Amino acid sequence: MADKKGPTKGSGGKHRNKLRGRGPTPRAEDRVYHKAYKARQAARRRQAADPRLAARRRADRFTSDSDDLVIGRNAVLEALRAGVPASQLYLAARMEHDDRTREIVRLAGQEGLNLLEADRLEMNRIARSGSHQGVALKVRPYRIEHQKNFPTNHPNYDAIGTLCTEFIESPSQPICLIQFPEKDTKIRKFAKLRNPCRHPSSVRFRKSAVLRTRNYQNYPYFEDYDLFVRMLTKGSRFYDIQEPLVSMRVGEDFYSRRGGWPYTKDMVDFKWRLHKLSFLSTSQALKGSSCTAGYALFPMACASGLTKSC
Repeated sequence: MADKKGPTKGSGGKHRNKLRGRGPTPRAEDRVYHKAYKARQAARRRQAADPRLAARRRADRFTSDSDDLVIGRNAVLEALRAGVPASQLYLAARMEHDDRTREIVRLAGQEGLNLLEADRLEMNRIARSGSHQGVALKVRPYRIEHQKNFPTNHPNYDAIGTLCTEFIESPSQPICLIQFPEKDTKIRKFAKLRNPCRHPSSVRFRKSAVLRTRNYQNYPYFEDYDLFVRMLTKGSRFYDIQEPLVSMRVGEDFYSRRGGWPYTKDMVDFKWRLHKLSFLSTSQALKGSSCTAGYALFPMACASGLTKSC
């Protein structure tokens, strides 16, 4: 009897590939023919045309997260006066100029810095803040790079200072080297005579140590000196790197602020404040007050000459 022809049971694997699954169904926005895909593409085009993102892309060409920036009119002006090495000055377009911005532009021109004008959105992106007052200065990071590893390698120190040079025309032509003791023990003795660090441009300190002393207090001319003394009395340890990492611009205004009767009175009052903090003895406060008064009441020409001679 002949075998009956027809389909046999099972496929024997003949159609295995056709039976294989094709994976999960793609999302609607991933299917090129779906309206959700077209809507997503349109949203991307609108986003690319957003002026805020366009400003961000333009700003990214000039700045990065590793840049050191000084923002604000007062901060930038003081940095330029102090001769902090910088490479670029950013100015907001159509901002109102005052005496500070005019001096900033003048000093930047003398230093040969690149001046870049940016709109408000670009300035916000460059400064990573809206409180830039239309001015941002890109400084060279060499000093910070030199100092920033010291607290990590020496965790027992809370404030790291450096030596400092002063100049009138150019940082390459210093007129004076401001020196400070290196170790904490000598710095404590030195602080009984004068400010143990040149601030704000040449010292880094731990935030916890500053907050432990209730931060800055209102003492005109001596805010930094007062903070450092209170840090020393609270047990903070200081160290001064024996290398001039900062150059500061000086002039007649610089010396005139450190003389005269108002300055003398404030300094004498401050010496007796250090006496109340038990940082100075009575004899040290009397000696410091008399020496300070004698120096501050000198004619300014003599005082500047003494300061320049160091």
